[in-house]
Amino acid sequence: MNRPLGRNVSKAAQHYDAETITFIATKTDDISCAETIDQLGLAGDPDLQELEERYDLYQVEIHLSKAKQTDIRETREEIIQQLQATQEYLDEQKQHLTKFLQQPQKRKGANQALQSSAAKRLKVETASTTYVKSELDAVNSQSTFAVSDDLKVTQEKITKAEEALAVGQMRLDFLDVQDREVTQALLVARAENSEVDKEKRTFCSVTRSEHSCALLQEGFKRGLMDFHLN
Repeated sequence: MNRPLGRNVSKAAQHYDAETITFIATKTDDISCAETIDQLGLAGDPDLQELEERYDLYQVEIHLSKAKQTDIRETREEIIQQLQATQEYLDEQKQHLTKFLQQPQKRKGANQALQSSAAKRLKVETASTTYVKSELDAVNSQSTFAVSDDLKVTQEKITKAEEALAVGQMRLDFLDVQDREVTQALLVARAENSEVDKEKRTFCSVTRSEHSCALLQEGFKRGLMDFHLN
């Protein structure tokens, strides 16, 4: 058959130039870099290797940052629990001290009873007034020392608890700073990793498109030539 369309196509086939043909894709599919690399043998491509090295580097940084963030937050939680326990202990000691200071009459009555008991015991044992007075002074001194020691011990407990709270809070503040720094580093690493992944996908997409375009051009040329020959 020698139709006008046939003559035009045959003429075009004789002057075919693959560079002047454009293929338009009306819909694209998802790119699988792994399949593209395997199908086109791109594993040794320098540009692809550079992208994969950067990707792996950010993956390692993300992994390390996440592990560090986990350690920081676990340590922080432990310190918070310790601070809560210390605060409860401090409150108990302060309550004990407050009650102790608010009951002077009760302590005075106890001392007087102790003195009276000692006086009666000593009067039975001896008639020496001087000895009785000396023994009463000893009772007073022991009672005073006992009260003083109890007060001192409570105040020392309060001081140590307050120091522990201050140190714990400093550690907590330091961990908060570290947590913010690690979180920021993790965000940056993830963003960079995502950007490299996009570059890798773009590389695979462009390379596959170039390869597919070359195949289509060659196939189209063979089709035109077959049509011309027929």
